[in-house]
Amino acid sequence: SSISPSENFGATDTCGGSVSVGASCTLSITFTPTSAGDVTGTLTITDNALGGPQMISLSGTGLAGVVISGSATKSAVNGATVTVYAVNADGTNGDVLGTGTTDSNGAFSVSLSVTPTGPIRVVVSGGTYTSEADGTTVTSSSDVSALVDNAGSSVPGMSITAVSTFVDSYASWLLAAGGTTVTDAHGNATTTINGFYGFPEGTKVEKLLAKFKKADITGDPDGFLLGMIIGALAEEGKRLHTSDPDALIEALAADIFDGKWDGKKHGTPVPLGTGTLPTTAGTSDFLSDLATYVDTGK
Repeated sequence: SSISPSENFGATDTCGGSVSVGASCTLSITFTPTSAGDVTGTLTITDNALGGPQMISLSGTGLAGVVISGSATKSAVNGATVTVYAVNADGTNGDVLGTGTTDSNGAFSVSLSVTPTGPIRVVVSGGTYTSEADGTTVTSSSDVSALVDNAGSSVPGMSITAVSTFVDSYASWLLAAGGTTVTDAHGNATTTINGFYGFPEGTKVEKLLAKFKKADITGDPDGFLLGMIIGALAEEGKRLHTSDPDALIEALAADIFDGKWDGKKHGTPVPLGTGTLPTTAGTSDFLSDLATYVDTGK
């Protein structure tokens, strides 16, 4: 005899190869839906009893899981790997909850394997993009990331950029230092980064889409400001590390980890290429390269 469930269902049993007359055994049925909605199936028991095989109808309802979606922008990052992590109390990455890939527009959608009970971090690695500085194709060497305080339900419209990465980096240091919550650390880091770049108080950069058209100066000034920052970082990366301009993002994320733009992480100079990050890379150098980017007329 055999016991065979249809797709989306599983079965285990204590029956062995046969069941004696008057005896019984236990069947356990599992339901693992591959999509949301109502699902029906059949459990087939093949035996030598009269009327066999025995057919038992099965049904279940698949619930929609948590989906994290949005875009990665340096400009649009194509072919990057998106990994969603649980976040530990000390700010480090925990278990991988899901992975995905960005399309040619930088868009992604990741279905999580479980519903998170706390914060998550979305990390975008690799891929290519067109430089806002000179139009060349750049291979990403720096990860970009964003922190989400609570992902107990789906999170649409995320915007993963260098700026969200800087917020995440500083929040990670605050969490590593202890004595705070993810929500408070994230909020304090957001206030610091918003203040430096000139975003209005309370702006959630993880939800802010970068804009690059002149019409957005008035139509979406915050999005345009984010686009200007991305363009300025592209200019600065090209100037400081010609062969790998994208490396600047990782270096600046290390720089701001301790909450200060000084070219150092905990007092140690941040590496960049064959040298180190200038102490003014996050401040006056950035502003100079912002002016250069503005002069390009984009």
